[in-house]
Amino acid sequence: MYAPTEDKTDIGKEKFNDDLHTTINRTPKSDIVIVLGDANAKLGKEDVYNEVSGKHALRELSNRNGEMLLEFALGNNLKVMSTQFQYKKIRKGTWLAPDQMTLNQIDHVLINSEKKELIKDIRTMRVPNIDYDHYLLKIIVNQKLDCTGMWDKSNLKNPIKLQEYRRALYTKLSKQTQHNTTQHQDVEQEWEQIKMAITEAVNEVIQKQGKKQRSE
Repeated sequence: MYAPTEDKTDIGKEKFNDDLHTTINRTPKSDIVIVLGDANAKLGKEDVYNEVSGKHALRELSNRNGEMLLEFALGNNLKVMSTQFQYKKIRKGTWLAPDQMTLNQIDHVLINSEKKELIKDIRTMRVPNIDYDHYLLKIIVNQKLDCTGMWDKSNLKNPIKLQEYRRALYTKLSKQTQHNTTQHQDVEQEWEQIKMAITEAVNEVIQKQGKKQRSE
């Protein structure tokens, strides 16, 4: 998602939330819903919102966009997971303001409340240089996938292969990020590119059962 900035009118923000609400409602109830991206929302630690956002936001008080995001989460049975984990400020901030000094936490991750246990960790990665004023977020999702009869089980259990897969996926996603900064794309296009990167990486490294690696 890319939400309207704080200076936009409430009418525009409400339209964005209505469209997002419609999209969520179209999703099958059995699916896991994860909403993530640039929410342009600064969340605080107000007691009234602890149920949905936890106690580890970067700020003490939410701005208007933050309040609207929290109300949206409450109304759609979502949990804001990006403010649930206790880290130093440097691991919470996702956007560096133009003054190059003010660190803000405006990129967020939300998930169905009943599925919140799937997200094990979220933190900012400051080392990768993506030539952008936002920092990458590392999200660990613990979700078992049914790979029976599809992917090579021996490779899935091989730590070396899994590390190779992570490197391959990271390289593909980094290239996509660099490409996307030069041209505007909608959410569907970005998601299709992410799926393609995952599929290519798993086909290259994990491979399907019964498919032997080609000899060099």
